[in-house]
Amino acid sequence: MRSTSTADEILVVDDDADNRLGYVALLRDAGYRVREAHDGQSCLAAVESRPPSLILLDVSMPGIDGFETLRRLRAGAHRDVPVILVTGHRVDAESVGAGLELGAEEYLQKPVRPAELRARIRALLKLAAARRELEALKRDQTAMLVHDLKQPLAIIALRAEFIEDEETDGEMKQSAHTIRTACRQMETLINSVLELSRVDAGQMTLSRAPTALDGVVVETIGEMNDLAVRRGVTLAVHTEPLAPGELDRAKIVQVMQNLVGNALKFTPTGGRIEVSVRRAGGEAVVTVEDSGPGFGDVDTSELFDRWHQTKAGRAKGGSGLGLAIARAIVEAHGGRIGAGARLDGQRGARFWFTLPLVPAAVANG
Repeated sequence: MRSTSTADEILVVDDDADNRLGYVALLRDAGYRVREAHDGQSCLAAVESRPPSLILLDVSMPGIDGFETLRRLRAGAHRDVPVILVTGHRVDAESVGAGLELGAEEYLQKPVRPAELRARIRALLKLAAARRELEALKRDQTAMLVHDLKQPLAIIALRAEFIEDEETDGEMKQSAHTIRTACRQMETLINSVLELSRVDAGQMTLSRAPTALDGVVVETIGEMNDLAVRRGVTLAVHTEPLAPGELDRAKIVQVMQNLVGNALKFTPTGGRIEVSVRRAGGEAVVTVEDSGPGFGDVDTSELFDRWHQTKAGRAKGGSGLGLAIARAIVEAHGGRIGAGARLDGQRGARFWFTLPLVPAAVANG
């Protein structure tokens, strides 16, 4: 038996019980802890409950096949878990390309040779560990850097405030005001980087309490309406009454501010932003639609990646962090977030997120 880290757990996903039995015996003999899933849906549930170190995923399964399971994994909160696809069919360039394009690290053909499987798993786990160490180093250095930026930035902002308040020369007052505005923008960026560093470190904590989502949305839109009026944009909200759920109110407000703020950034004077809250099955769905330029040929799947910006986003001066933070908050609540074209065919963009409808009394047991 080979010695492996106690943290190394492999999730074996195959609808054939005999195949699973063979993999489990092989992997346990190699020193790994092993869990099993018999189809794509149970795989997704297992990953959500406790992310494994690596997934061994069969391609041909009834219901959700391996490709669709992989696509959903890569779109979820645990998108970085290494995946080895296994198929009983002939491996051709097209199927291998499709699997790798979806994000698989390896693509093997049955019957899998034990020595090859063990070697590939060891290599992928070492690579994943190295990647985590590198990310931790980058995160620590980034956090240290932005933290050190706060003090000199505060000094600059304080001096600019003093000049704006005391200076009588109009041009100097305007220059001081511009500096203070830039300092506030820098502070927002610094706080965003620090927040994402906490997300990466698994330090995002939710202060859940019974919260009416529809009320939070209405209140947040009301607070942002003055900004919309100054920009000549109509901001409307339509809600369905929802029972209070266990939510972190401050973080949901942050999501709404990011999405509506993004819509205000791209909606021209005379435009309109529609915000809605509705129930859809066991979920609450919040939608923000604007009448801006829309996405055109932009791949919307990348919009929520940190630092990602469209050309229009760069022109508007965005950092590319707000949507990444929104995704982290929504996924921490067990929800989903996305973007696309407006459903009515009109020009503009549509952002949406979902949250599970779990009443506060049920969530509290």
